[in-house]
Amino acid sequence: APFNMSEAKFNSHVTTDEFGQRITSNNIPEVEKIYIFGDSFTFGFGVNDNETIPYFVQEKIFDYSFINLGFSAGRDLSSYYTWLKKNIKIKKITKGILILYINDLNDMTRNRCFNLKNKEVKLTSEECVNIKSNYYIYGGRLYNKKSVFNYLFYNFHTYLKRSYSIAFFRMYYDYLFSLNKNLVNKKINDKLSEEEKDKIQFIVNYFNDKIDLLGIVMIDYSKENKFYDYISKISRTKKIKTIKIEPLNLKYRIGVNDPHHNALGNKLLADRIIKEIFD
Repeated sequence: APFNMSEAKFNSHVTTDEFGQRITSNNIPEVEKIYIFGDSFTFGFGVNDNETIPYFVQEKIFDYSFINLGFSAGRDLSSYYTWLKKNIKIKKITKGILILYINDLNDMTRNRCFNLKNKEVKLTSEECVNIKSNYYIYGGRLYNKKSVFNYLFYNFHTYLKRSYSIAFFRMYYDYLFSLNKNLVNKKINDKLSEEEKDKIQFIVNYFNDKIDLLGIVMIDYSKENKFYDYISKISRTKKIKTIKIEPLNLKYRIGVNDPHHNALGNKLLADRIIKEIFD
């Protein structure tokens, strides 16, 4: 279903299918599929359908059809894992690419895993089939379920974001209303716990064992980021290709306080993926 997504610094046209997957209009249906796992960066938050990473990759690669799983498969490694576990046989998935962001570990710490009887189990348990979190995605953003502000004032907040008649608020929205700026509580450079390491290794191993994991893309890469550092270590051991995208400047971003990439940024990432995986 097509709809318009609008915020302070952008207006974009978005089309999704019945499963919530963003449609890549230039897909080639008769060829083998490559599933691109990721969050809002993969989905293409703030850009049009023809400005996402999968779209730009598809423009130059014709041997495969690239499926955009941004948000529809979750928003972090643990939810990507359970989605793949549920769908690998149904959709006959054989190839995939993981696109990660620096806050993925923070998202993982909010998650709990449940079995078919809705009983909480460990992520590494065979019974783990469903990921639940105390945060939720609404309007393309991540919010705390316990936040009264989001319930009471969301409509007014959305009006300020989208109203063309209030140009001042649209121009300075990021400075006045940053609802999700405090959601990332764990410092991205903190040392990983042994439990976190076990979960990350378990998931990467699952992907690598079950499908042809063509590569892992790390957006806003920094060697100081312990999550990325551990992903790199596992990848070297398993001989998985890694694509390290260092932080891009404002020219490639949606806005000053929004890390999401615009069309230029997504095209740059797509070109790196093509060069390092398919060339």
